[in-house]
Amino acid sequence: MKKKTFDRLIAAPPFLYSAIIFLIILFLTLAPDVSPGKNVKLFPHADKVVHFLMFGAFSATIVFDGWRKNHFINASLMILAMFCSSFLGGLIEILQDAMGLGRTSDWWDFMADCAGAFVFACFSVYICRICQKKGL
Repeated sequence: MKKKTFDRLIAAPPFLYSAIIFLIILFLTLAPDVSPGKNVKLFPHADKVVHFLMFGAFSATIVFDGWRKNHFINASLMILAMFCSSFLGGLIEILQDAMGLGRTSDWWDFMADCAGAFVFACFSVYICRICQKKGL
């Protein structure tokens, strides 16, 4: 059962998962702020954790999609994933400032984006290599 589900995940069109994560990030970061002045307090710097996870997920899906397409992992794929995710993070911070939709740019968010991109790209390479060794 697990093998069949995994085969379906692998058989998806190239870079489908990266495109889905990309669109989700665009919506979550560039949509107008629906609750200005009603910020829910979770814990200090919770938004940095969210940025770390979002852009880390984007970086990891780029590595995963590249592995699915080529069936091998190399340093250039990992660097490409980190660059694309970090670049998107910086571009979004600039757009948030320019669009005036109730969002604010914060360069600490960008730093969290870059950190997430790096950590998740490294972790996803490790996971893809384990899958290769197991013949998945």
